[in-house]
Amino acid sequence: MSALLESIDAGFTLPPEWYSDPAIFEAEQRRILWRSWHFVTTTDRLAEVGDRFVWEIAGLPVTLVRAGDGDGAIVAADPGGAQVHVWGPMVWVNPAPDALTFAEWTAGADGGESLEERMRRIGCDVDAYVPITERVWDIPANWKVFQDNTIECYHCPTTHPEFSRAIVQDPERQILGIGGPTWVHHTLPFRDDDRRAYHFSWVFPTTYVQFTGRGFDVGSVSVLGVDRLRHRHIGFGSPSDTPERIAAAQAWLDRDPTIDQDVEICRLVQRALDSGVAPIGRLLAGREHLLTHLYRRIVEMMEA
Repeated sequence: MSALLESIDAGFTLPPEWYSDPAIFEAEQRRILWRSWHFVTTTDRLAEVGDRFVWEIAGLPVTLVRAGDGDGAIVAADPGGAQVHVWGPMVWVNPAPDALTFAEWTAGADGGESLEERMRRIGCDVDAYVPITERVWDIPANWKVFQDNTIECYHCPTTHPEFSRAIVQDPERQILGIGGPTWVHHTLPFRDDDRRAYHFSWVFPTTYVQFTGRGFDVGSVSVLGVDRLRHRHIGFGSPSDTPERIAAAQAWLDRDPTIDQDVEICRLVQRALDSGVAPIGRLLAGREHLLTHLYRRIVEMMEA
């Protein structure tokens, strides 16, 4: 793996076969996806004692239940003893009982602020919100294709014209940061009010959390196979939002073209990778260092 790390540090992507080889994917299941934290559901799905929620994390079944003793915590009912973390209205799961805790997974680098601390600092109190909207897409692509597309935005001006009309695309005015070993973040100002910003955090390997000043959103990837995934985008709003506002928010999400555009990008990239003729990618040194950081994390976990 040392040669691969040297290639990554030199500014290249993972080799194409890492996006299409079933054997590599099976190793990723065991060493990465089943030992990482994933957003799974929302607390309203487990509101009452005895409520159960069944899910799969990259093919591994997970059953959550609202316990009837003690504080009525949400716990994993599977024999393996998956870790569960409730963060506001979000339920996160790590299938490995001996892996890092959620606090360790989202801790800041070198003693810096954690993801939860960052969200509070930018003004997002996740405890104040409830889920109000949801949309789902099936994408014929490897989970890392989705991650690659999500982390960089140099394609935004040409691929996402609606998004780019709202968000400043000047690299000099964008902040791209490594939050910790397993999460990264962007801050992009709005065009019409530079006091506002689009805050995006990617929690490796499958979840983003974004905040623009009112409510917040979570996007989560369910890995279904080497070249198949399901993406859910859930919007969180105020408990006092009226039915009319919730309906308007859902209608906006249903017609927003941004993720549809990303789905098409992922489909085309995966098709090129599956063809066997796509070369290894070259990253933009000043714009894609976050991908280099996450590629290293992938290789390090595969080596462990």
